[in-house]
Amino acid sequence: MAKERGRDYAAAVDAYVDAGDIFTEIGRNELDPATQRTLKKKAFSLLQRAEALADWLDSHAAPSISEATNVAAMASAEAETEVQATEKHIEDMKQELKQLKYTSQIMKADDASDLGEATKASVLPEESALDSMKRAVVNEIHGLLKLPEISTFRQFEPLGSSADKEQYAQDLKAQVDHLHKELQFEKASHLLATAMRKHKYSKLASDVAEQQRLQAEVAQLRQELQVHQATLEVTRHSIVQITQEKLRVEAASAQQVQSLQSELQSLAQDTASSRSSSRVDRTKESRMQWFQGPRGLGKKDDDSEDRSRRQSEPSVGSPRHQLSDTEGDSSSIWL
Repeated sequence: MAKERGRDYAAAVDAYVDAGDIFTEIGRNELDPATQRTLKKKAFSLLQRAEALADWLDSHAAPSISEATNVAAMASAEAETEVQATEKHIEDMKQELKQLKYTSQIMKADDASDLGEATKASVLPEESALDSMKRAVVNEIHGLLKLPEISTFRQFEPLGSSADKEQYAQDLKAQVDHLHKELQFEKASHLLATAMRKHKYSKLASDVAEQQRLQAEVAQLRQELQVHQATLEVTRHSIVQITQEKLRVEAASAQQVQSLQSELQSLAQDTASSRSSSRVDRTKESRMQWFQGPRGLGKKDDDSEDRSRRQSEPSVGSPRHQLSDTEGDSSSIWL
C-alpha cells in the first residue's frame, strides 16, 4: 500500500502478489478451520487488489513504454533469478565444504584419539545486545509462522544501479569459481583420507590374520614337538631294554665260555695223563718192533689187513705151530 501511495504501481502489484502468496502459505499450515478461512479471505482480497491494479496499469500505460518496461522487467527478473540461483549454489557449496572439513577433522581426531579438538565449536563473532534482541524477536515470529529459526543476520547491501548489479554478479561468479576449486580440493583430500583409512584398517586386518596364522603354526609345531619327544622317550626305553638284554646275553655267554674253558682244562689234564700212561706202552711196543725188525713189522701190517688170506694154518708138528702156541702171532718172525 505504501508503494501504491508512492505511485510505484508495478512494485505495488508485486508486493500484493507476494503478500497474497504468504497468507496462502500460512493458511495451508494452520490447523484451525476458522483461521484458514480468515487467511484465505485476506489472501484473496490482496490478489484481487493486485489484479485490479495491474489491469489499471496496463490500461493507462503507453504501448511502447509497456513493451520497454516488460523487456526491462524480464531482463531484471532473469538477472535476479540468476543471482538468486548463484547465491543458492554458493550456499550449497559452502555447506558441503563445511561438511567435508568437519568430516576431515573427525577422521583426523579419530586417528589421533583427540575428539575434543575435532568437536570444538567454531567461534562465532560476538553480537550486540540489540542484535540478539532482534534475532530473538525474529525467531519468535518465525515460530508463530512455523518457519525455521535463524542464527545470524545477513548483511543487506542494496544495489543502486545496473553497474553495481553486474559487478555483484561478477563477484558471485568469481566466488563460485573459488569455492568450486576449494570444494574439489576438499573432495580429493577427503577421498585420499578415506582411502588411507581403508588401507590402514585393511593392513591391520591382514596383520591380525597373519598373527593368527603364525599362532596356528606355533601350536602345530608345539604339538609335533610333543609327539617327537614321546617318540624319543619310547625309543630310549626300547634301547635300554635292548642293552639290558644284550648284557644279560653276554653274561650268559661269559659263563658258558668259563664252563667250556674249565671243561677244556679238565680234558687237557685227562689227555696229558693218558698220554703219559700210553707212552710207556708205546716204548715197550717199539722195543718189540725193533727186535722183530722191518720185515717183522711189514709182516705184522699184512697180517692186520687180511690174516685169512696171507697166513696159512700151520701143521701141528711144524715150528710155526709151536711158536704160535708160545709167543702168538704178534711176535712171529716167520715169513
